[in-house]
Amino acid sequence: MTKGFELDPGTGDGGGVNGPTIPVIDYPSGTDNKIKAEFIIIGIGQDQTGQYCAGAWEDAILWCMWASALFELFDQQPETYDIVSFSMNVHLLGHEESVNRESLFDLPDTSGPGGGIFNFDYHQATLQNIYDVTANVVENSDPNDLIFFIYSGHGYSYNEEEHSVQAYGIDEFLYDYNLKILFDKFACSDSTTTYESKLLVFIDSCFSGGMNEIMSIQASENVLMIAACRYNETTQAKFFNYMPDGSNYHGALTGYFIKQYWDSSSCEWINFDLDLENVFDTIKDYVDAYTSVPVLEDGDPSSYFYLRFYDN
Repeated sequence: MTKGFELDPGTGDGGGVNGPTIPVIDYPSGTDNKIKAEFIIIGIGQDQTGQYCAGAWEDAILWCMWASALFELFDQQPETYDIVSFSMNVHLLGHEESVNRESLFDLPDTSGPGGGIFNFDYHQATLQNIYDVTANVVENSDPNDLIFFIYSGHGYSYNEEEHSVQAYGIDEFLYDYNLKILFDKFACSDSTTTYESKLLVFIDSCFSGGMNEIMSIQASENVLMIAACRYNETTQAKFFNYMPDGSNYHGALTGYFIKQYWDSSSCEWINFDLDLENVFDTIKDYVDAYTSVPVLEDGDPSSYFYLRFYDN
């Protein structure tokens, strides 16, 4: 399997398309393929006052739904992708004390009709748990495994007293700076460890702080996208069937990403398109349509909306 990139030259007219890198995943094919997909999905945003980053948990659930749809597609049509066997592990981390699969959404059965295996586990989103889950996934992965690392929640600054996040009284805090340390070990292209180029990383956070930390993460071919938005650039929850109409929440990337599939497939997830190029093209369209100051690539991070594609 190769994880390649295609460069869209863009229009150069400041209209929201300015040469972003469009990630394209080439899935392996062949009679010997035994594919495993790992999803590390983090939805966290509780601050010192007990308030949640609006939508961080919902974003995480949407990613779980996307993973579920991907599993069902592979499991029901293995011959299309020349897959001998397919398994998926979804690791959800949040700030609930406990979560079971029945309380979230309709996850696939443990064994799919096509013989695929689906596993789900939940952990509180402390830094140690995130690190342990990531290390376990990476260390036990094979070269062809697909590993997605997805973070949705607040951004944070270096000032630990000003911005912090805590999970139900557990005295461990999560900052984007800590995420940088984690990526330096598991995701950056200059890593000296055996974990290099293992993770496909998405970060979808609000603009409440920490953009310096987020932007300082070294560009790596597997850091696919970083998105952030301020309070007045939230995604409308009315896009989604399971949320109350009219409510807002942060999560620019996730909102546009999922809306693309609701619109394009009429909720029939089996029509899922594996080529991410189409997804990102659609996201760019929504950015132009629904944000007041869309900024892509090398735009000013002080703008209301910031969407960064890494170019390698």
